[in-house]
Amino acid sequence: MSVMGRLTGFGFIVVIASILAAAPALAGAGELNTIADLFARLRTCGKPPPLDQALLGMQMTLSFSLKRDGSLIGPPRITYSTPGVSQETREVYFKAITDSLNVCLPLHLSDAFGGALAGKMIAWRYIDNRLSRPSVQADSPRFPTYSSHFPPLRN
Repeated sequence: MSVMGRLTGFGFIVVIASILAAAPALAGAGELNTIADLFARLRTCGKPPPLDQALLGMQMTLSFSLKRDGSLIGPPRITYSTPGVSQETREVYFKAITDSLNVCLPLHLSDAFGGALAGKMIAWRYIDNRLSRPSVQADSPRFPTYSSHFPPLRN
C-alpha cells in the first residue's frame, strides 16, 4: 500500500500547492464546519519561504492533530519531504509551513466539527512550484490552492 493510501485510512489529506489561484475567501471570523472550510482557512494563513531560499518542486507534508477547541494536540511533524534536499532547505520549509499554521491557530471549529475532528491526523502537503509558473506572482502571500494531484474539496 502506498504512503498516501495509508494516510487516507487514518485521517484527512489535502494537497496545498504554492500557485496563485482564486482561493475561497474565508476570513478568520466565523466557525469552521467542514473539511473544505478548514483547508480554505489554512490557505489564508502565512506565506511561503522567500524566493531566494526556495527550491523549485520542493514538497513537504506535515501531519498534526487538533483538539476540539481548534488548538494543536502536539507539534506538527514532517511525514514527507523531497528526497535529497539539504537539512537547511527542510528547516526553511518546515518553519514557513509551521509559521503559517500558527498564524491560524486556534481555529474556530463548530462544536460538531470540533468533536468529529478532534484527535484525527491531518496531513498538509505543500508543493512549491512558484518558480515554474511565470504567470504567477512569485511572492504570493498565501498557500493558495490545491495541487492537481487531488481534486479540490467542495461544499
